[in-house]
Amino acid sequence: MTRDTDRRLRESNLKLRLALRAAEIGIWDWTLDTNEMDYSAKARAICGFPSDGPITFPMVQAVTHPQDYPRTSALARRAPDPDTRAREPYEYRSGRADTGEERWVGAHGEAVFATVDGAQK
Repeated sequence: MTRDTDRRLRESNLKLRLALRAAEIGIWDWTLDTNEMDYSAKARAICGFPSDGPITFPMVQAVTHPQDYPRTSALARRAPDPDTRAREPYEYRSGRADTGEERWVGAHGEAVFATVDGAQK
């Protein structure tokens, strides 16, 4: 990586952090092949998750309203399908893990595909 590329990447990351903080948006990543979830500090706060430690799928399922879970899980299954690549935004009810307080959450997501051993996954 060149020095200029490295500088532009740092500047881009800083702008992203500033925009996320200003918009009060939480972000998360879900690595499907390992089932690991990485929640930003704001996403953890929105869900009432601890500020550190792993976030597991059962934790996420537990904070999703039972009436909304079938729809949100169906949408989550469509997103990584290379033929569908669904990315429409949706809203669902979430109960905070720490207080149980119910709130509506707007979710926008998009699967990121990578080439692994010559195949797009």
